[in-house]
Amino acid sequence: MPTAPTTATESDEVVAWHALDVADALERAGVDPQEGLAPDEAEARLEQHGPNRLEPEEPVSDLVLLARQFASPLILILVVATGVTLLLREYADATVIVAVLILNAVIGFTQERRADRSVNALMSLASPAATVLRGGQRSRIDAAELVPGDIVVLEAGDRIPADLRLVEASALRADESLLTGESEAVRKATAAVDAELMAADRSSMLHMGASVTAGRALGLVVATGSRTVLGGIAERMGEQERPQTPLQRRMARFANIIAAAVLASTAVAFGLGVALGGAPSEMFLTAVALAVAVVPEGLPVAFTIAMALGVRRMAQRRVIVRTL
Repeated sequence: MPTAPTTATESDEVVAWHALDVADALERAGVDPQEGLAPDEAEARLEQHGPNRLEPEEPVSDLVLLARQFASPLILILVVATGVTLLLREYADATVIVAVLILNAVIGFTQERRADRSVNALMSLASPAATVLRGGQRSRIDAAELVPGDIVVLEAGDRIPADLRLVEASALRADESLLTGESEAVRKATAAVDAELMAADRSSMLHMGASVTAGRALGLVVATGSRTVLGGIAERMGEQERPQTPLQRRMARFANIIAAAVLASTAVAFGLGVALGGAPSEMFLTAVALAVAVVPEGLPVAFTIAMALGVRRMAQRRVIVRTL
């Protein structure tokens, strides 16, 4: 066994593990492939590096989820219309618009809350168990307890719980479609490869998120949690701003058109009424009533119901849509 262990996290910033020979990788990790880490050493490394899991997204509170249902420009126009009708004491019109807003919010909130819970349920299944060598004994542990330097035993059907440098491999093939998009399984081996190769071309490595389709192997854990290739991808995705969808852009443009039409019609109606001798106060009320009439109260509900039906049809094909 090597006498001067170097933890994988200290090394993975400067060392291309896939380019190291098996013996060099084991020496840097400070582990004997026949014995694995001692239990006390594994516990110390777990305390140093933290659990082997990707940081989950911050849960969305029900209040935020409900407020999100009123973020649409068209909905905001209806909110303004509600306030105007209440000021004009047009309680019947205000009641109709409020009912529309409530119905739209209930449909959207219910759908997104259900989808959010489904995603959280899936995330709870994302951390598989792993077979490791600890103190010369095989044991089955939660993948969250893996640490750099662990020796993981893999067989066909196993999911890769962390980034691994292959130590032994027999007729090994892995499905890396989650990382590379390639549908065909790729062959893996222990031989070192060029340090400049991209993650998809590192045949001496197995990355978190992939799965073993054939063969057997022993793998040395060299990165866990957010330090894995998959963790890096998730972190970069989290840093990117989500652009609006084409449908969102069209709806925003449509809301702007409605707002412009409301303002223009109100101004024209008020100006003509005053020019023709009408009292300014009466013309103002008439112009406001015209503005409220222009707003299509039923459109948001029809729009939301159509999307909710689409989400349900997608759910029947095992697709989860988090936000309408």
